[in-house]
Amino acid sequence: MKSILFAAAALLAAGTNVAAFCGDWDHQTKGSYSVSNNLWGSGAPASGSQCTQIHSFENNILSWETTWSWAVPPQYSVKSYANVGLNFSPTKLSDLRSIPAMWDWTSKDYTSSVYDVSFDTFLAATSNGAHTIEVMVWVAAVGGARLIGNSISTASSGTCTRAPMETRPFTPSWPYPP
Repeated sequence: MKSILFAAAALLAAGTNVAAFCGDWDHQTKGSYSVSNNLWGSGAPASGSQCTQIHSFENNILSWETTWSWAVPPQYSVKSYANVGLNFSPTKLSDLRSIPAMWDWTSKDYTSSVYDVSFDTFLAATSNGAHTIEVMVWVAAVGGARLIGNSISTASSGTCTRAPMETRPFTPSWPYPP
């Protein structure tokens, strides 16, 4: 059994746990956040299970955990995508000046799993259009996790190096829950 504990800013000791939710697309909403137990890829070829649980939500800080047990899938086969979505009104990219965010995470399994921890954003040409561009900012890649694509450049600023990747065209193939 593996587990990753996530928090939007800091892990909290206080607060009441919400019962774990284990079904595909099961989700809970706290404030403007929706925590989803997305079991994307859970069918073939490997089986297993995953549950997600919210530990606390206080002062706009969300603490949650995902626990899983999956049979070893073929290399680079995604099994799940537990996530927190921010519920907001569509905004023009040119109107954004910043997207403040903090993420503190821990894992109980650094040796036998392959996963990434990332901020994932979807963009569309219009406010009610289909998402056609996905922007991911990886804050961790564990066990050999890697993007599928080609590096198109690198840029450095202080201690941070970025390597933008161009990947295959994005075609949404799932409905995102409310």
